Amino acid sequence: MAKNIILPNATIAVLNDFVGEQRDNTLSWLMSKGLNRNDAEDLFQDAFLTLYEQLHSGYLAEMPRSLAAYFHGIVQNKLKEQFRQMQKILDNEDVRDVSEFNEDFLNEVLSQEDARMVERKEAAVREVVRNLPEPCNKLLWGFYFDRYSMQELADLYGYKTASSVKVMKSRCMTKFEAAMKQIYNEMFND
Repeated sequence: MAKNIILPNATIAVLNDFVGEQRDNTLSWLMSKGLNRNDAEDLFQDAFLTLYEQLHSGYLAEMPRSLAAYFHGIVQNKLKEQFRQMQKILDNEDVRDVSEFNEDFLNEVLSQEDARMVERKEAAVREVVRNLPEPCNKLLWGFYFDRYSMQELADLYGYKTASSVKVMKSRCMTKFEAAMKQIYNEMFND
């Protein structure tokens, strides 16, 4: 039985346990609503990404109800959103029969999902970079998001040469990769 986790005390370890506890029941519930296993897993991951982003943005700092109830609400809203999008596409295409779906239609639906996932991944990358210790957060943000050159970063942050910035950036990338791997493992592994 799932724990009744009350915010804001939820830590990464608690969330990891929470995901494990919620996964099977949520997937079963989604499949009972007509989704296949892959679509149910995609929606579960999308819902968890939303929960994760809301927790780390401070949006849920004062939630009065349990995390399980809140997460189930996110899942329900994601399912409704997916059904609304499908209905909108059906209405726009004036499709009368499911058998009339063609490959272009399916690719259009999948590309919409891919675009949302790309946005979520980009948000996660930005958050990880912001949370890295200095000077890594400043160097990586400056290089990848502000598009500064190595020399500009050296001048901006007081490094002697662009080469020293390059060495530090390489070390910072190792920290970034480790942080991203940890987040991915916590969010998507059973």
